[in-house]
Amino acid sequence: MEVQLQGRTALITGGTRGIGRAIALTFARAGARVVVNYARNDKAARDTLAAIEADGGQAVLLKGNASHLEGGQALVRKAIEAFGDSRSWSTMPASVTTPRS
Repeated sequence: MEVQLQGRTALITGGTRGIGRAIALTFARAGARVVVNYARNDKAARDTLAAIEADGGQAVLLKGNASHLEGGQALVRKAIEAFGDSRSWSTMPASVTTPRS
């Protein structure tokens, strides 16, 4: 089964390594505009963006911490600035964090 995501935007946290990167690449190949969120690794982020664009996909990188409310809200605001209206969005959290004490 082939999934078509043209006209949709996917917001993927933890999208530059491991399963998050695989999700970002898969969604881009299916036609989604991809917002790739990451926390630290700039090189992995650039590599992921390059791979998506090499396949003809559209993506933006947004560095930030989505593990708390303020960071998540900022991420969504920046993503809407990049790709517009959020009514055709999917979110894919590829990372899970545990608050540190």
